[in-house]
Amino acid sequence: MASGSSDGTLKLWDMTTMQAIANLAGHRYRIRSVALSPDGKLVASASGEQANEGSPLEPGEVKLWNAGTGKELATFAGLTNVVRSLAFSPDGGVLALAAPYAAELWDVTTLAELAMLSGTRMEQRQHEHVTSVAFSPDGDILAVGSETERIELWDVPSRKLTGELNGIGRGVECVAFSHDGKYLTSGGQDLLVSVWDVRARKRLAALPGHKTFTVSAVAFAPDGKTVTSGGWDGAVRLWSTSARRELGSFDLHAGKILSLAFSTDGTSWCRATVTDQSGFGALAILRTQTRC
Repeated sequence: MASGSSDGTLKLWDMTTMQAIANLAGHRYRIRSVALSPDGKLVASASGEQANEGSPLEPGEVKLWNAGTGKELATFAGLTNVVRSLAFSPDGGVLALAAPYAAELWDVTTLAELAMLSGTRMEQRQHEHVTSVAFSPDGDILAVGSETERIELWDVPSRKLTGELNGIGRGVECVAFSHDGKYLTSGGQDLLVSVWDVRARKRLAALPGHKTFTVSAVAFAPDGKTVTSGGWDGAVRLWSTSARRELGSFDLHAGKILSLAFSTDGTSWCRATVTDQSGFGALAILRTQTRC
């Protein structure tokens, strides 16, 4: 597992021993997003800083690392602003960036920009930043969340906008696909955890429970029956997608939940990245009552 911190460093962790096995330094600003390639060989990291609330974001950095050796392989050139979210395509060949005003696709091998997915929204997005990106399991769809009341669905091969998920009360902060690609979950400033039917472009559930400012992290369990969510209220909640109800929660009392993930082997462990008000963080390994 890889994690990033406010001092601009990355850590690689052995999840068997729960020990840090590498410390990667090279970013000038705090880490905003980390992604591990599907084969586990590469780590992508994005950093950037915002000095004051409402001030312009500073130019950001996206770097690529060898997960085995900890060596920095490359820095993506030409970025004009901070990147808030990263996602590898399922084959590991493309990296999606949530740049401020568009989702961008980059070739991992050549480091060339492949596409800027802005559609007709570029002018509007000068005040509504892109916040999150996620590939469908087959790599054909890229879900793009932003500070708007919708989620865009882009066809990756054609680079065309093919659909939108509408009716969200406030800005979207996080998106994640189910492992079969049929469903998408999202969270944001409306404090709801939403579950969507991707093909029908329909919201199946809007689950209330988080209390403060935003839902900042969501993830599907491998079985597709459970969603976990985290927010700035310091709580991690588990939801049944079929019963559309909360199954349980962990109140960490440690500040903001920034990211969540279920383990890929189908066990019930989920991982939370927590940052307190001082900017320092911790990794928490949480266990549910039942297998997910």
